[in-house]
Amino acid sequence: MGISLKTHKLLWGRSGNKCAFEECRNDLIADETETDDESIIGEEAHIVAKKEDGPRGKSMIPIEERDRYDNLILLCRKHHKIIDDQPIHYTVERLKKFKKEHEAWIQKSLKTVSEKDKDDLKYATYLDKIIEFLDFENWNAWTSWILGADQSISYAKLKELESLPNYVVSRFWPGRYGQLENAIFNLKAVYNDWKRVFYTHIREGDLELESGEDPEEKSVRTEAFYKLVYHEDKNVYRKLLKQYEYHLALVEDLTLELTRASNLLIERIRKEISPMYREEEGKLLVTVGPNMELNFQSYKVEYNEEEKQLKFPYPGLKKFMKIREKRDLCFGYGEDIKYFPLELE
Repeated sequence: MGISLKTHKLLWGRSGNKCAFEECRNDLIADETETDDESIIGEEAHIVAKKEDGPRGKSMIPIEERDRYDNLILLCRKHHKIIDDQPIHYTVERLKKFKKEHEAWIQKSLKTVSEKDKDDLKYATYLDKIIEFLDFENWNAWTSWILGADQSISYAKLKELESLPNYVVSRFWPGRYGQLENAIFNLKAVYNDWKRVFYTHIREGDLELESGEDPEEKSVRTEAFYKLVYHEDKNVYRKLLKQYEYHLALVEDLTLELTRASNLLIERIRKEISPMYREEEGKLLVTVGPNMELNFQSYKVEYNEEEKQLKFPYPGLKKFMKIREKRDLCFGYGEDIKYFPLELE
């Protein structure tokens, strides 16, 4: 699962942004200068290694639980390397003792928690849930089915995504980080239009889960509606086929826009909440294919710098249809008035 945002905030906050190694206590964030941003020199170290073959990796703690707060200690780079190079000397018990004593010293020294820290923890808690709905960890996997030849999504994934809008609008957002909150509501707006468009032509019965049916195995697919009725008039057939291809491309382009919106959210999280967020994983990618040569291609799609300056880079469905060609990647172009009533603005 990776280290959650809430865990990031707890670990750094309770460690006072200082190394927890015995008697080190060096600051792990170098202040920004007139020309450069602040520098993060701390590392979130695993007490029991994330993998069985890592330092102190032989443990009864399940692999999926090793990114939790209790198994992490904040260290400078020097002492992180030392404890991993000398795991026999720096045992699990010894590291837990370091952490406990360090956090007790921090609590005694700082005495109070700032309002900013409280707000940051609230943001982290909300964002972890949003990221869970969107499944950033498996983003490339689930979006590839929408961007592939068989435009589909699992029933379970679709139901997870459906929880996003109500969750976002019902939170008590602190209002401390305006750009971060704008990115969240921009993403919600993209998802709302993605859902409305995708639901326009889904296969009949796909949204009904039968008794005993596995929601993870069930797929919701775009219906090839031009094939539903035999058309003697080839012009009618070609017109419906063109509408079908337009629809596929619009769903795909909204999926790309959802990825851009999510990558913008990642940037804002790193700026305001945790500079270490997705340091290893990086931005979200999408995979497209197979093409005519049966190859797949991965892309990193993002808003450009001018688009990022807008309060909400996503302009709504009607305008998006017109401007999507100007994005870094697109599959379709032009407007179709039958979708405009879907905009509930």
